[in-house]
Amino acid sequence: MSREKDIISVLEQRPMSFTGLKDETGLENGVIQFYVNSSERIIKKKDALMLKDECANCDLKSVCRQSCVRTVFEDRRKRLILESYGEKRQSKIAEMLSLSEATVSYHVSRLKELGLIQNGKVVDDVKCF
Repeated sequence: MSREKDIISVLEQRPMSFTGLKDETGLENGVIQFYVNSSERIIKKKDALMLKDECANCDLKSVCRQSCVRTVFEDRRKRLILESYGEKRQSKIAEMLSLSEATVSYHVSRLKELGLIQNGKVVDDVKCF
């Protein structure tokens, strides 16, 4: 199987970060970058790689901007913060996850930038994930 097919088969499972793709395939940065840039099937958003047709048909495209929000769910901390947000104060979330309040605040800011938290609440389209 070619390297491009390896990359595409991984991305068929789910969008992921460049680092996640590197870990999953074992390919070097330059090799991945070459195939991402030359492939007609792969799209690169700010912090994620995905297949173009997957992006077009994604249930979360209403909240995506320059970034793919599905990659948030790869990051355990962001996923747990998102699950707890609104029910608990940031200080309680920090304590529960053994993180500093500054780290939780940073992740909450990032989730807001991605459009997953709006007006102090998790966006309804995201709750199902």
